[in-house]
Amino acid sequence: MVKEQQNIVEVKELLARFTTDVIGTCAFGIECSSLKDPNAEFRVMGRKALVEQRHNRLVIAFMASFVELARKLHFKQTPDEIEEFLCALLEKRSSIVRK
Repeated sequence: MVKEQQNIVEVKELLARFTTDVIGTCAFGIECSSLKDPNAEFRVMGRKALVEQRHNRLVIAFMASFVELARKLHFKQTPDEIEEFLCALLEKRSSIVRK
C-alpha cells in the first residue's frame, strides 16, 4: 500500500479494501482479509459486481423500464460467476446460523 520509493499511500484503495472487509464481516460473517491480500476472492468478486455488466445498455434500459416483463423472461443483471459466488456465501452463512 505504501510505495517504498515515493512514500505514497493509496488512500482510495486502502479504504476500498477496508470497506470490503467490513461488508464481508457484517453482512456475511466472513473474514475477507483484503487489507492483507488485495486479490482476496471477496474483493475480486465485489469489484466485478460493480464493474462488469451482463448486458449492454439497451438491455439494461429495457430491464429498468419493464421490470415485470424482464422478470417473467428471467433476465438477470449479474454475471453467473458472481451470482454463484454470492449464493455459495449465503448458503455457507445460513448453515453456520442453523448450527
